Amino acid sequence: MHAVIVLVGINDINFGAIPRWAGLDCDSPYKVIGAPQLIDGYQRVAADAHRRGVRI
Repeated sequence: MHAVIVLVGINDINFGAIPRWAGLDCDSPYKVIGAPQLIDGYQRVAADAHRRGVRI
């Protein structure tokens, strides 16, 4: 059986709330997201892994 560990980028969660820093490669796209979007994203990652027979 294959397995994957998802690492949560805790700094990235708040990234949209801090001032932009010109020239950073992570400065674009600059989106503010909330809990519903995070939950949806994690559910999609888990569902995709399960479809491929990967434990998450």
